[in-house]
Amino acid sequence: MKPYTVAGLLGVCAALFALPAQAATKIENFTESYRQKCDFVTHAFYGDDWCNPGNATARAPNVVLVGDSYSNSLVGVLEEHASLGGKGLIYEQYGRGQCPALLGYGPDWCSAFAQTAYERIKKTPSIKTVMLAANWSYYWAEQKQFSATGRPYLRAEYEKSFVATLKAYRALGKAVVVVYQSPGIDDPKVCVSRCFQPASVANQCALSRQQADARETYRQFMSPVLQQLKVKSLDPYAYFCNAKECTLKDGDKIFITTATHLSGFGGQYLARKAKPDLQKLLQF
Repeated sequence: MKPYTVAGLLGVCAALFALPAQAATKIENFTESYRQKCDFVTHAFYGDDWCNPGNATARAPNVVLVGDSYSNSLVGVLEEHASLGGKGLIYEQYGRGQCPALLGYGPDWCSAFAQTAYERIKKTPSIKTVMLAANWSYYWAEQKQFSATGRPYLRAEYEKSFVATLKAYRALGKAVVVVYQSPGIDDPKVCVSRCFQPASVANQCALSRQQADARETYRQFMSPVLQQLKVKSLDPYAYFCNAKECTLKDGDKIFITTATHLSGFGGQYLARKAKPDLQKLLQF
């Protein structure tokens, strides 16, 4: 008797679910497909670059998305919005891993990137809207990702730089849109449909609203600031979640690649759900 191969088992699984064999493997590809180098912004290479030239390779951008690696995962939102009728939308994205790109915040490699992004935006009059997106909870919670510099960066420093950055971009005459974090779980691969999958494993992909809200404590600082400064925002929770739970997949299409990053499917889903709001938020 021949042993079962992985390909053979995938074929059986695909047959059981009436799907082509390639579909059974496609959903297991958790790559960061929008990640590119930032040399078009910084004119240098850095190992933790998370940039994307968007559709502005030969045109002047009018919308820029800035932040850490989470901002890169939102490129799919702008890409899909442009394809859904956002005519005239020309966008770029600048990001550096573990760096929220806030002015004056973090060690040199982070604060320098934030300043470079700011100067590029300042010198580009075609840019009308600046979107700021990062794993805000990570920095507000004083995670020690910068401990190699000799000390952690404190919550008070993050809060000060966040406010200063909003005011700095507003002073340039730019519309500012802050993007809240998206809901997620630590291991999105549990969301992959498998043959003979125990219910206990399948249920690990479920995310209750209570669980999702548990990591959103940074909002107690951010939301009042945005309201006070009258800065607009985009909240993915409004589109992925209801009062009871958050949606992390649609059939085979999983919406996240990590606990904090949207997948291409997730970006498309968010763009479609938020289309009317994006049309109001993005000035171009």
